[in-house]
Amino acid sequence: SAILVGGCYLIMLNGAGTTLNQYLGWDPLIGASLMALAAVITVWFGLRKLTDIIGSIGPFIAAFSVIIGIVALFHADFSNVSTELPAMNLSKASPTWWLAGIAYPCFAMMTLTPALPSMGATAPNRKTTVAAAVFGVILFHLAIAVIVYAIFLKPEIARTDYAAELPYLFCPGNHDSRGMANRHLERVWMYRQPEERQSRDWDLGRNFAVRMGDIAMIGLDTAEDKLDTNPIFAGLFQSESYRRAQTDWLRDALAQKEIASAPFLVAFCHIPLFDPRPRSNPGDLAPADTDPRYDRDYAAWQRTCAKMWGPLLDKAGCQVVITAHQHCYRYDAPDKSHKWAHIVGGGPDLGFQGRGENRRERPELFPTVIEGEVKNGKLEINIHNIVTNKVQDTFTYKPRK
Repeated sequence: SAILVGGCYLIMLNGAGTTLNQYLGWDPLIGASLMALAAVITVWFGLRKLTDIIGSIGPFIAAFSVIIGIVALFHADFSNVSTELPAMNLSKASPTWWLAGIAYPCFAMMTLTPALPSMGATAPNRKTTVAAAVFGVILFHLAIAVIVYAIFLKPEIARTDYAAELPYLFCPGNHDSRGMANRHLERVWMYRQPEERQSRDWDLGRNFAVRMGDIAMIGLDTAEDKLDTNPIFAGLFQSESYRRAQTDWLRDALAQKEIASAPFLVAFCHIPLFDPRPRSNPGDLAPADTDPRYDRDYAAWQRTCAKMWGPLLDKAGCQVVITAHQHCYRYDAPDKSHKWAHIVGGGPDLGFQGRGENRRERPELFPTVIEGEVKNGKLEINIHNIVTNKVQDTFTYKPRK
């Protein structure tokens, strides 16, 4: 019991630090320290004064919270509840709702035990105590229900913040493993939270397995476009073992209930997992990525990743794999080597290549925006040509079986 109460106190300190960090940008240690100081002041001046203060302002806080929740409910979108709730991957206190209902008051009693006797001693009579207990519990849980539903139903709020409405999922490429920041990339962009995966996979913070409505999305990291044995890297990289670790993660991710039940499955990675051109370097030419049969000394596509990840994606019924790296848009239809369609996004060239006298027109080179949406029970993917400002291609996919 003492350990549980102490753990709750530590969670409270951490929550205070995180809240001030998110809203004010302060170091989390400052917020935690301020909360600890507030706790010390509370103990120093006595519990009675604290209950007097809470008794005075508590009803106003509760009333405002309920009002905000009710207003949010009136602005909520109920149309996608059946698809959005399973995609939230909510943590459960127990396998069933009634066990969770029993566990909650048991847990709450542990934290309230030090305060309840003192508060009850101030009640004028038994009738007041019983009424406070009954109505307090009912109103408290009604308020929680209103607020929780308002949060889950995601009412539309006018926001201009970065990624405020649409989530941003980062799928790294080979250049993101280089440079001054490559040893502490978790400081450059937010890694996925460790609780999303097993302890075995805690280091795989760049991978993601998320569901948005009917679409499950898998993010993989193909790592470097050269072998670990290439002298140019001087033994600094361990891409081979990194890719193997992602294979185990991918197998488990595809088996997750919210992923496996999604009608559509789309995978993302930087280096392509397929290339029909016979002279394209497959990225497994030991020891230094060179061979006269191929036209470059770095990977145009990742045969190693295709061998490890491709069968898992085939088995899961993946409809599309979206990649990049080659700076030239291409669509590869499913064939006997892979059951999924393969889309390579365009690069930065705006219809031309080269500079000065070497500049020449290349209309096949253009940046792309790849847009996916479920319409009439099918996944529709539009390839937007940024140079012409037109839709270059449109592909539709039926739900997987």
